[in-house]
Amino acid sequence: TASGGGFVTPAYIPGFVDLRQRQLTVLDLITRIQTTSDTITYVREDTFTNAAAFTAEATATTGTSGTKPEGTLAYSRQTAPVKTAAWWVPVTNRLLADAPAIRGIIDSRLLLGLDLALETQIIEGDGTGENFTGIVNTANVLTQVTTAGSEINDIFNMMLKVEVSGKLMANGVVIHPNQWKTLRLARENAATGTLGSYLMGPPNAIGTPTIWGIPVVKALGITAGRVIVGDFSPLGINLFDREEAAVRMGWINDQFVRNMQTLLAELRAALVVWRPSAFCVLTGMA
Repeated sequence: TASGGGFVTPAYIPGFVDLRQRQLTVLDLITRIQTTSDTITYVREDTFTNAAAFTAEATATTGTSGTKPEGTLAYSRQTAPVKTAAWWVPVTNRLLADAPAIRGIIDSRLLLGLDLALETQIIEGDGTGENFTGIVNTANVLTQVTTAGSEINDIFNMMLKVEVSGKLMANGVVIHPNQWKTLRLARENAATGTLGSYLMGPPNAIGTPTIWGIPVVKALGITAGRVIVGDFSPLGINLFDREEAAVRMGWINDQFVRNMQTLLAELRAALVVWRPSAFCVLTGMA
C-alpha cells in the first residue's frame, strides 16, 4: 500500500540548464589580427582631389597658357588604443574540489561574457572612456533613414551608397531579428489588402538568409530599429588582439584565509574602422 520510498532513486540528469545568451554572430564577420603594441597607429588619406586633365600646348610664355592643373593630397595620422575588458567571480576552494566540473562551467561563462561585451562594443561603442568607437558611432559613416513600406529598397540604397561613396562592395547586412521580420514577411500588394507572395521567398525556403545577394546576419547585439550594411573585410574593419581572452586564478583581499579564490577573465583589443564609408547605418526601421 506504500511506495518504494527510499528504494526509488531520482533520475539525475548531468549538466545544468543555463540562462540562454544571445548568439555571437557579428564577430564571425570581422578578421582578427594579433598585435604586440598597446596602440594601433596608421596614416589615412583624407583628401584626393584629382585634377588630372588633358592640357593644350602652351601658346605663350606668360599667363596661364599651357599651365597644368594642380591636384591635392592630404593625410593624417590616426590612432586606436588597445582597450581592456574584464570581469571576475569569487569561488570557494571547497566547491572547486567537490564539484570539479564547476571550473569549466565558470570559465566558459566568463569567456562568453567577454565576447558578448566585445561584440556590443564593435557595433555600438561610443568611444568614451574605455569604450571602443563602434561602427555606428564612427565619424563619417554613411547613413540612411528608413521609409515605411520600402524597407527592402532601403537596404538596396545602402548597398549602393557603400559602392558609390565608399568604392567598396558590401558583403554583410547586420540586422536585429525584429527588423528581419519586417523584411522577411513583406508581401506583394500590401497596400491593397490583397496580400500576394512573400517578397523574400516562400516560407519553406531554406539556406542562409540573404537580401539582394548579400548574407544577412541576425544579431541581438544591435539596437532594434538599426541596420548596418557594409564591407566587413579587412578593407573596411579589423579587430586587433593584444591579449586574447583568458581566465586566471588568484586571491584578492583576505580570500586566502577564507578558502576562496577569484577567477578573472580578461582580454585586450583594439578596433579600427579603416574606411568609415565602407559602412552605411540605417535607423528607425519598425
